[in-house]
Amino acid sequence: MFPRRRCHFRYYEHNVYGRRRANSWMRDSPWLPTVRPSSMNIVSTATSKPETTKPKAEIPPVPETELATKLHVTGVDLHIADNTKTHNTDMYECTRDRVSGGTNKKAQLVLRRGQEFTMTIQFDRAYDIKKNDITFDFTLGGADKDKQKVIKSFRLEESEAAPYKPRKWGANLVKKKEKSLTVSVFIPASSPVGEWELSVSTVVDVKDGEDIIWKYNHDQEVIVLFNPWCKEDLVYMADKDWLKEAVLNDSGCVYRGFSMYIQPRPWYFGQFEDQVLEASLHLLRKAFKFDASPALGSIVRVTRALSKIVNSIDDAGVLVGNWSNDYTGGTSPSTWVGSVKILKQYMTTTKPVKYGQCWVYSCVLTTVCRALGIPCRSVTNFKSAHNTDKEHLSCDTYNYKLPNGELEEEKIDSVWNFHVWNEAWMSRPDLADSEGGGLAYDGWQVIDATPQEESDGSYQCGPCPVIAVKEGHVNVGLDTAFVFAEVNGDKVEWLVDRKKKNFIQLSRDRNAVGKFISTHAPTGEPYNEDEKEAERLDITREYKYEEGSKEERAAVRRAERTFRLANFDGEEGEEPTPIEAIELTLDATEETVLLGSEFELKLTVRNTGAMARTINVFLKANNIDYTGERLATVAEKKIADTVMNVGDVKIIKVKVDTMIDLDQPNRGSTYECKAVANVKESENTLKTSKCISVRNPPLEITGPEKCKKEGQVTVKVSFKNTLRKALTNCKLGVEGNMKCVDESQQEMTIGDIGAWKTWSTDMLLKMAKSPKDNPMRAINMILSCDQIEEVGGLYKVRLV
Repeated sequence: MFPRRRCHFRYYEHNVYGRRRANSWMRDSPWLPTVRPSSMNIVSTATSKPETTKPKAEIPPVPETELATKLHVTGVDLHIADNTKTHNTDMYECTRDRVSGGTNKKAQLVLRRGQEFTMTIQFDRAYDIKKNDITFDFTLGGADKDKQKVIKSFRLEESEAAPYKPRKWGANLVKKKEKSLTVSVFIPASSPVGEWELSVSTVVDVKDGEDIIWKYNHDQEVIVLFNPWCKEDLVYMADKDWLKEAVLNDSGCVYRGFSMYIQPRPWYFGQFEDQVLEASLHLLRKAFKFDASPALGSIVRVTRALSKIVNSIDDAGVLVGNWSNDYTGGTSPSTWVGSVKILKQYMTTTKPVKYGQCWVYSCVLTTVCRALGIPCRSVTNFKSAHNTDKEHLSCDTYNYKLPNGELEEEKIDSVWNFHVWNEAWMSRPDLADSEGGGLAYDGWQVIDATPQEESDGSYQCGPCPVIAVKEGHVNVGLDTAFVFAEVNGDKVEWLVDRKKKNFIQLSRDRNAVGKFISTHAPTGEPYNEDEKEAERLDITREYKYEEGSKEERAAVRRAERTFRLANFDGEEGEEPTPIEAIELTLDATEETVLLGSEFELKLTVRNTGAMARTINVFLKANNIDYTGERLATVAEKKIADTVMNVGDVKIIKVKVDTMIDLDQPNRGSTYECKAVANVKESENTLKTSKCISVRNPPLEITGPEKCKKEGQVTVKVSFKNTLRKALTNCKLGVEGNMKCVDESQQEMTIGDIGAWKTWSTDMLLKMAKSPKDNPMRAINMILSCDQIEEVGGLYKVRLV
């Protein structure tokens, strides 16, 4: 083997026409493909010598006849099947030869950092350890010539195997045959993730004091991902059940609805499907402006960047948000049932996809994170506060009294029926315990792709430690105060007195937000409707202590103190709510109602004081979207100048027909019912509210419970219109790891379904090959029309 001389490299190029450039030669191999071709290059390296003012003599080219006698690398076998199995990546479709979009594609090597992998280098003649020498170059970002690159160069250790250095790339000799070497390459657990170009350089001779080097460029990139199986990787996850769920499960659910009616929406994440990993890697590069840098190895930097690139506002990312209820020119957010179609559309059109809302952003981010090897789950916070005030943690509503006594609301902040974000699992050695006590901030971290508020000038959020939210450490992590307000802020109603120019606090509810914080339990399988309660994992206590407990109040005080607020309770200057003898109680016949039916509101007014009171009462039902935005008033009732004697109880009722606004283009699935009472004698104003959720008729899917691997099943899909009118322009969309044999059924136009009529069809479904070791296959379906945005169904089958 050649001695390890200290050299500086000067590259010399010589093409097939014999042109020379700057003392050097480099020749491309004629047998290699043209798309990122493997190539064999001759490189001359000069040993370091003291500089001299004398001009250097031009080194003559090496004759072709002599070059032909030197050792050539003829190919590299990346042992894709074996390596992907040991790296837990053999479930990716791209690791197998396949047909994608009508094009034959070769298998790709997908690896996880923090592990070694093997490759075999093949030569055109015997490799002589004493004479020849090998160097590996792994280049990240090599395709973008004007962008920053990361290059890792290292020599093959040809002696007995030595332990790898934890943060250093390295290669050891495993086995030598006459015309091949099998080597083991180690990728450190801190390495940037992405697509690495591979080249192998071999020193084949020394001529006139110069090394003659053949450089072989492999024709396919090596993909390196995060590694939650590796203890040295900051995303390491010891819990096998959560590994199975948060990394490997490609079909789960996301929770939506209302705190009193939690609705699971099955969702196909599809992180192992062909083109999804490609899309995820593209988004990662784009999030870093196509610069390859060590930051691509930082889980904190990567997850923050992904929270920005999944929305379209700053960098033309994946999804355009739309909360207007007018989805002309795009797809209604409620009709998406998976991430794969969204990502494929984004890659095909190179334009942001229209449209998304919070759960769509979250599910797409879950897919991208899982594809890249980051443990991730979608999390739903019911009664989620959206605080726009950078100086307060409360959710404030300002009420202005109109001449007729009604209240007009100004909602600077809002409380959403639900909001969905993400949690990514990671260690946080970058965060110190600022409060003392040795608290570790490792574990689940909130990231949020929904563009709600700017952070550092961009629409991004997190990562912030969930434990920091629970403890009120709002100065720890990124955007922790914003998340704290979402789950534990006070909900405050203010009456604005324009004449006196002051604010009267109508109410302060310390337990109004942060309810039933939910995620899919770690089953590792598609959502199971038969185990509905067991499927939902309530993680509210991970975000906050029990409401009203000493620990919870201490966390709130700690958070408020950080923000230097003085009005979090009466002891610190809060104007107390006026004491009033009139009490309001608002009830409904049902907390949830089936679309097409009626429900009744009942307002109970009591005089619990020692004097008669004269009151004006306003009872109103508004149709709202899930963010709390009022869309239409569907029912109202007014009672004027009613005298209530001591002990009197008055009942006011109003009926709401859910069919009234069915044809309205802007229609939500929730009714917010409000009651306001003005007391003449005390000049006090009282206000109370209640929400009623509406559920849609079901989509029925029936079929066999079992199927052979890569087999087919026939299922029946049916929907009964239980409404009193026809549903128009009905469509059916499907997505999952079962595919329609008749591709036209993937997006099916149904037409109209008459009142009380039933529509049905048969579908022949074939099982997808991926994920390889998952015994379950599932397909999500969604029926939409002009009147109803979402009627969902799920079918799943076990492979035998």
